Amino acid sequence: MFEYFESNYPWNLATQMAINLGGELSEIDDVLRPLRATARGADSNANKAFCEAWLQAARKVQDLARVDEAKGNYRAAGKKYARASNYYFTAERQMSPSSPDR
Repeated sequence: MFEYFESNYPWNLATQMAINLGGELSEIDDVLRPLRATARGADSNANKAFCEAWLQAARKVQDLARVDEAKGNYRAAGKKYARASNYYFTAERQMSPSSPDR
C-alpha cells in the first residue's frame, strides 16, 4: 500500500482511497503536505486538521466545477464535482461519529 505518512495507517488508507477514487495527485499532495508533522500526533486535533484540509480542497474543486457549469462546460464540471465529492468523502471518513458535519 502507498504510505504518504510514516506512522498513521488510517490517514494512509484514506489517502489511498482518495487516489483510487480519481483524486488529482497534485491536489492530494497540496492537502497532505502541510499535515506531515501533524500525522504523528494522531489525536482528535490532528484528525480535525486532516478533515478540514480535505474539506477545503473539496470546496475549492467544487467552486471550480460551478464556474465550468456556469460556462456550459458540463463534462469538465462533472469531473470536478466527482473529485470534490471524493474529497468530501475522504474528510468524512476521519470525522467523529458524533460530528454534526458527518
